[in-house]
Parts: sequence; structure tokens; C-alpha cells
Amino acid sequence: MHYNKLEQIFHKSSLVSRVIRRFFPNKKEFEKYVAETLNTTEEKLQSQTVSMNDIKRTCQNILSNFDTGLGKREVEGFLSAFTYNKHGYTNGKDISAIVYEYISPSLPPTPCSNPIARMTAASSPGCRDQRTAHHP
Repeated sequence: MHYNKLEQIFHKSSLVSRVIRRFFPNKKEFEKYVAETLNTTEEKLQSQTVSMNDIKRTCQNILSNFDTGLGKREVEGFLSAFTYNKHGYTNGKDISAIVYEYISPSLPPTPCSNPIARMTAASSPGCRDQRTAHHP
């Protein structure tokens, strides 16, 4: 995948994450909302797998209930941040981790703050993150 495409995906996923963090200021509130949406408890959510369609439906509920102005492409970028198995499921504990931990609110959305983009940072001349760039 081309580096610019990875940067676009990360930017779109960070937009959705910022919106979610704006409406759910802490991780616990967000986990409670997701558990209610998926008809489960917070404890069970941490140990079960969740389908991509369930995550998509939850994101669309948040975006439609709060009138954020974000659309299908942003949701698709956010969904691409998850690691799915061959059946299209991911760990329930990863949902809140993607929003509150992996896409750090303290970092600006630069290409090198993206964990996926770090893999290609050595081949990208535009990388501004000196911690991940490889120097000859």
C-alpha cells in the first residue's frame, strides 16, 4: 500500500476517534455505550470478539446521533485501524483501545504517529518522527 494512502486512512480514523473522544471524554463511558449498543456487559465485551459490522453500526449510531458531519469514508478509515481475523471479527477490548490509546490525543495527526505508517517510515523522505526513521 502506498504511503500516502496509509496517511489518508490514519487521518480519517483519527477524525472519528476525536469525535468519539469529544462525546465520551473517558474510556469507561465509551465502553459502557458500546456494551449497551451490542447488548452485552462491559466485562463480557472485554473478553469477546466483535464483528466489523457491529463496530460499523456502533460508529454510525454515534455519528448520526451527534450530527458530526463525518461520513462513510471516515468510518471506513476508522474500521481499517482494527485487526480482524479471517471471519471479520476483532477483540472487544481493542475498540476502546484504538480510540483512546493507539491514536494518541496528545500527538498531532502526522503520518509517522500512525503505527502502520511507521513500517514504511524508512522508505519515506517526508517522515518527521526521528524516533522511527532509520538513518544510514
